[in-house]
Amino acid sequence: MSVVNKDLSNLTTIPEKTLDRLNDKILYLMCQEIQENILDGEYVAEFNFYNLFTIYIKYDDTSAIRWKIIPNEKLETAVINTAKNKLNLLEDNINETLIKRFMDVYKDIC
Repeated sequence: MSVVNKDLSNLTTIPEKTLDRLNDKILYLMCQEIQENILDGEYVAEFNFYNLFTIYIKYDDTSAIRWKIIPNEKLETAVINTAKNKLNLLEDNINETLIKRFMDVYKDIC
């Protein structure tokens, strides 16, 4: 299992504790939205996460809260390409970044 906050922290240099605090704020916002929906007589909340996927939470019966996660097209395509075509987006991105940096340095030298 991957711990996304830890991996994201390593990749971006944003401290893991900062990302954990961000997750807490997201949780607070989700709960606030659910409370507002209940007051409005609505019992389904929809949350879009980083334009990667949408979570639907249906809570009309507290003993049977239901969840549904739907990936967006970008996530679905990336997962399919990774699973079927063995594409490594992280490695590709790192290679592209390195090539760009080398080219920028080369241009500065010449």
